[in-house]
Order: sequence, then C-alpha cells, then structure tokens
Amino acid sequence: MIRRRSSGTLLVAAALVVFPACRRDESAAPADAGTDASAAATASAAANPAPSPPAPDVPSDHALPATEPRRSDVKRLEDDPRLSLHRDAVLAHFGEHVGLPLSLQVETLPGDRQALLIQDSSQPDKPLVLVVAADGTRAWTKEMPLAGIVPGVREMMVVRGPESSVGVAFCDAAGKLAALRAWTSEGGIFADYEVVEIPHCEAISALYWPGHGHVVVASGEGEARASRIDEQGMRAWGRSGLTLPWKPAPGAAVGILVDTDDTFVLVGAGSAERPLSRREEAVFAMRYDERGKELWPAPIAVGRPSGNVPKRPTARVITTGKMEIEMAEGSTRRRLELSSEGTVIVLPERR
Repeated sequence: MIRRRSSGTLLVAAALVVFPACRRDESAAPADAGTDASAAATASAAANPAPSPPAPDVPSDHALPATEPRRSDVKRLEDDPRLSLHRDAVLAHFGEHVGLPLSLQVETLPGDRQALLIQDSSQPDKPLVLVVAADGTRAWTKEMPLAGIVPGVREMMVVRGPESSVGVAFCDAAGKLAALRAWTSEGGIFADYEVVEIPHCEAISALYWPGHGHVVVASGEGEARASRIDEQGMRAWGRSGLTLPWKPAPGAAVGILVDTDDTFVLVGAGSAERPLSRREEAVFAMRYDERGKELWPAPIAVGRPSGNVPKRPTARVITTGKMEIEMAEGSTRRRLELSSEGTVIVLPERR
C-alpha cells in the first residue's frame, strides 16, 4: 500500500480515491510476473468520487493510440500556437523573464483535448500543467501539479488515463521510486500511486495502455525497471516491477512502444552481457506481454549509434507489429524497422 509520510514528502496532501481492489491480498500476483501484485494507492475517507463517464460525443479512450506524449523545445512562445494562445497563463506562472527554450510535452486526450506539461529549465521546480479544450480554451490548470510531494522533482512526464483523466509520472529520488499522480477529467485529484521502487530514478517514461492501465519505466545508475498500474489501481508486477535485461546508459530513458493489443516493446541505449562474457553497447529492445513475460530469448541490439548516446530513443509504431527507430550516424540519421517477431531491417533514406 502507499505509505503516508511526514510533511514535505510524497503523498501527504493528496486525497485518494477508494479502490476496492486495495483490499486484496498481495499474494494474488500472476506467477509469470515473478513478483507480488500489490495496491498502488490507499483509500481515504475524504476521497473524491471516481470520475464520471465522458459525455456521449467524446471518443472513448480506445480510439486513441497508446503512445508517449510528444516532446519539443519552444524557443519563443509565438512558435507554438497553444503557448501563444495561453501566453497569459505561461507568463503569470513563470514570470516575464521566462527561461527559453521551454520544454513542452503534449498528450492527446479524447474529444480533441490536449494536456500540456510546460517546464522552464531556469525554474525546474515550477512545472505547469494545462488542459486545453477542443476550441482552444483552457479546461483547467495545475500551477502546482506536484503539491505535497517531496521537493526537487525534475524528471516527469504527462500522461492520459481512463475516462479522459490526466496524470503526471515522475521520479521521487528521495523515496527511491517512480510515482504517478492522477486527476479526473475535470481536474479533481483522483489518486497518487507509488508505481515502482528503484534505488536511483534519473529518467522516466510512461503511457496509458487502454484496457491494461499505465506502463511506467524508470531508469538510473545502471538499472531500469518497468511497472504497470492496472485499471483497478493495482501494481500488476509488484513493488519492484520488471528489471530490464540491459544496463541503461547514464541518464538514458527507455521508450515504450505498444506493438499489438496485448504486447509492448521497450527500447533504450545501454549495455548488455553477451555470450563468452562479452559486454555489448547498443540500443536494445525487449518485447513483453501484459503479464510482464519476456517474449524474446534475449534483448535485441537494434543498432549502435555513433557519437553521443541518445538520452531518449526516437521510435514509433508504424502499424501493428512494426516499429520504426531512428539512429544518428555522424551527421545523418538511419531508420530501422523492428518487427514483433524480432527482425531488424534497415530502411532506405528519405529523399
């Protein structure tokens, strides 16, 4: 269960939704995960009710692909129509001397809404979350999205959830874990989750997988772990989650690709042991099913980037069972196709 902590640490101020599944015995995990399933959130007498179903004209969560948010650096507010439209909110939050470029994450929501996570590198402790309606107006704002959480949180990612809800996955370095705060579609606090324990959390990735819940991957100091919070608010793979079969490069995040309805692939730069005690450095990939079972006998070396190791892989799902990964080779970028069967094909250069 989530631990309540003293003031200034994770989760002290949050009102948490009641999850009946939290009463389950933690020994109820599937054997394939190799860990105990456990509740990721506690009940609270002051909890808000569960979010209401979206309006009939709002598309279902399943109508959107399971992808990570889009990232970009915005050099001027005028360069992004969303930030330009909500310039007043951005300047009111960060001040007239806002540090540029701003780091922007955009998560698409049902009903043509969008959730924005905006960060100023000169004020890393002041993230701003905006949810923008289809007509461009602000649906709601979180000027202190991590209120009540241990200070100093830098690594975070905006992520959608069931029934048009929105959340922020983040590294709690002090608590040695990756966590998730979720709000309802109207911006009310829904729940806080301790997602996975990890000694060092330096980079984080997350996405919502409709019907399966949230997948979160944290990495740091030679270890990466993945966890899943299912639709009932339970840890599907226990407190320690799944340990990836390679050591991530320093500061490198792991990308998440949902390649079929019931499987996903993790991709990231690092090093892995090979036969004859040989260590290989590359961008690796491993495929899993919803139970956390590895579906390939060993991680696949997708490629060996030249120059700086990519901190976050450039990868996307092309179609069911096929993914595309880009890799820098000097001044050019090479495209690779990775299949769910584990084959890697070099794609022709774009003209």
